Amino acid sequence: MILPLLLALAGAGSAPRAIHAEDWLTDADYPIAALTAGRSGRVVVGLTVSPEGRPMRCETVRSSGWAQLDERACTVLMKRARFGPAHDEGGAPVASMVMRQVTWAVSQPVAMAVPADLLLSVKGMPKDSTARAVAVRQVIGADGKIESCAIDTSSNVPSLDRVACAQAVEIAKEGPARDAGGAPVRTLRLVRILFSPAW
Repeated sequence: MILPLLLALAGAGSAPRAIHAEDWLTDADYPIAALTAGRSGRVVVGLTVSPEGRPMRCETVRSSGWAQLDERACTVLMKRARFGPAHDEGGAPVASMVMRQVTWAVSQPVAMAVPADLLLSVKGMPKDSTARAVAVRQVIGADGKIESCAIDTSSNVPSLDRVACAQAVEIAKEGPARDAGGAPVRTLRLVRILFSPAW
């Protein structure tokens, strides 16, 4: 069975909301040459989403190892992906950046965990921690400066939340997303951080 899986890497809240994501990719989208050669792989792409909820730009963040599969993922998502737009703190629609994982699989797929944007190793988890994941919501101005950084989904441990926000600020130094013409745009970015005990 040929089945491209689409998994969200971002959380909810003010982030863009995927509309009918189950219809974005079909078996027919599998590149014929890759299918014939038995090629499969997992690609992570970054989509810049307009304030209207349409993709403006798609870039490969982590390659599947096959340029054909990477390019097809972006081509199809640019054509079909639609979102309920992100909103800033004031409720105004804003451009956003989301990541999506597309797994091109020739055989029956195996259940996979959704990866985080950032994995942080810590010496030990606090005893009172109930969650190991934190989602941080940032608004990055078109000038690249961080306008706000807030916890979107808490770990319920203040010390982990503070570390998560500090680390997400480091990721934001990449700057704002860019529109189809390459111009920087004010961007909402949701960063999912997973804490893992160091072994």
